[in-house]
Amino acid sequence: MEWEFQVKKISSSDTEEAKYFCDLIERSFEKSQRRPRGVFKKLMEEEPKFVPLLLYADGEKAGVLAFWDLDTFIFAEYVAISPEMRNQGLGSEFLSRFKGKFDKRIVFEVEPPGATPMSRSRVLFYESLGFSVIDKEYLQPVYGTDRKHVHMWLMSDDPALFDVSEHYADKIKASAYNPMYVL
Repeated sequence: MEWEFQVKKISSSDTEEAKYFCDLIERSFEKSQRRPRGVFKKLMEEEPKFVPLLLYADGEKAGVLAFWDLDTFIFAEYVAISPEMRNQGLGSEFLSRFKGKFDKRIVFEVEPPGATPMSRSRVLFYESLGFSVIDKEYLQPVYGTDRKHVHMWLMSDDPALFDVSEHYADKIKASAYNPMYVL
């Protein structure tokens, strides 16, 4: 199916779009894998490198993407499709288009196979879109004092990054996990 996409940047935390963004993140990610709502709001208002997007498909709210535009690469922190829109090819088409928008590498975290019932499927899904595992030892920093570290893998659209994944992990931790954005 061919989707007509629209993407809207969320630039204010006091909008219906921001509420939808936070609600979908909370429904899609475990508490240990997401920021508290108040931190999202602060990022939306104050952090120019943080880019929260609302995805529309055929005029309907369909999902969200949040990424960090770092110096040499894009760190895609969250991708979530609304439950009622899943399994229709929307995520594949959207991520394929997203990959084509940047002249920078894209790096993101993913749960390793076996972590949850869906984690193996997610890794295979991303691999089918041309992403490769570049780091199997990555430990996601905590998002708050009431949360724990999570063992994740880093994936990228450039498999050559395997040899330098530590550099990317350090950049991600210094920017996206800055203590200023953790409660």
